[in-house]
Amino acid sequence: MSDLESLRIPRTVAVIGCGKLGSAIVEGILNRAADEHKIEHLILTAGSEAGVDRLATKFGGNKSPRVTVFHAIRNGDAVDLASHVILACKHVVFRQVLSEEGLRRALITSSEPRVLTNIMGGVTSSEIEQVLYHNHANATRDSIPETKRTIIMRAMPNIAAKLNQSTTPLAWGGSIGHDDEVKVEAVRAGVEAIFGLVGTVQWLPEGLMNTASALCASSLAFYASLIEGMATGAQSTETDMEPEVALALAANAARSTAALILDGTSPSELRRMVTTKGGSTAKGQAVLDQRGVQSAVAEASKTTALAAKQLTRPPE
Repeated sequence: MSDLESLRIPRTVAVIGCGKLGSAIVEGILNRAADEHKIEHLILTAGSEAGVDRLATKFGGNKSPRVTVFHAIRNGDAVDLASHVILACKHVVFRQVLSEEGLRRALITSSEPRVLTNIMGGVTSSEIEQVLYHNHANATRDSIPETKRTIIMRAMPNIAAKLNQSTTPLAWGGSIGHDDEVKVEAVRAGVEAIFGLVGTVQWLPEGLMNTASALCASSLAFYASLIEGMATGAQSTETDMEPEVALALAANAARSTAALILDGTSPSELRRMVTTKGGSTAKGQAVLDQRGVQSAVAEASKTTALAAKQLTRPPE
């Protein structure tokens, strides 16, 4: 397979630091095993024996795509075998993980171009590049030809990847110039091929990724709180309603809301469509307005995005 083909068609994918989100991605990929997605081999790593056992128990028996599980001491071996690498470790340890000699050697002294996609919240491509090339004995960024340099990308999937329902913002992290249109197209196609298996994708400038993370990943917790509140309120008025029924009704109503908005109905228009003056919906909406729910949700989204920018900054 040529260099461009290996970038465009991700036959072997390594997931470094495969925790909750990494496992959700793997599960989503395996759900699509019958599709012609070309991934033949997934290599997963974990930093503890318990993590290795967990991954081996959950995925180790899979045959198509084949799944191999390594301890993190073999991160370098995992990268050596893959054309595409997903960096899925916790943001608090990414510098330690990337500074491990075997992994760093595999990423920056390879004879073939390799794509490294970062799915950690708040970690920028420039931060990853700085760790990879800082004080390395064998190579600096400028000493490596651009054609062989690791291509750093960024993605922010959410936990619904396990159900192939993630909304995943993607961003170009650099390392090769946009003027190499053929290579750029191959890299984009390869990254889309992976994350398209677990849901929908949307390309954004990297500077918007923290905000996108709040909207597409963290927001699932906020929507869960709203749905839970709707179900709890219903149960308080109808004590015969089973909790599971109330939760399912509220969750499916949220799905209906999303479908209408994605079809082009604005949120304000949707409220007008549902609300009759003096009716029950109007009375409920008045409670939300009095409690400042929309303002609180907006503030939560803003706070989450700003906090993401601070995740990897050293304390002052």
